Amino acid sequence: MRATGHLAEEVAKTRDASLSASIYLPKAGKGVSYISMEQAISIGVDLFKSQDYEKDENHCRFLAFRNETVDFLNQQFRKKVGVNALYLMHNRIRCNKPVTRLSDDMERDLNGLRKIQFNIFVNMGDTIKVISPPTSIP
Repeated sequence: MRATGHLAEEVAKTRDASLSASIYLPKAGKGVSYISMEQAISIGVDLFKSQDYEKDENHCRFLAFRNETVDFLNQQFRKKVGVNALYLMHNRIRCNKPVTRLSDDMERDLNGLRKIQFNIFVNMGDTIKVISPPTSIP
């Protein structure tokens, strides 16, 4: 998901610097702070449990440069929140492939053979929001 504002600008500068083999460190202030991973997770848990997050899922976000760091943050965050689920309420998920389910409607082709049909629920690139806890793992 693309973000806007001061923090997004600082992140873009950091990314651009890494692509040119240089280092850019955003200056602290204007929404930029340097804190430990443990502090980030603790603050994230407090913000996640706030009523502001219930109203706006963009109220708090973890931002990391590497996917491994994002995975680690998500794991630690879920442990602190006490949730062992892959997805949390209000998570927004960007799909990297279509989500389909086998259709109950079976038609027959011209030769009388049954055609398997799928319903497409979400296309690649779509963003979906978790509105209830999952009942099973697909």
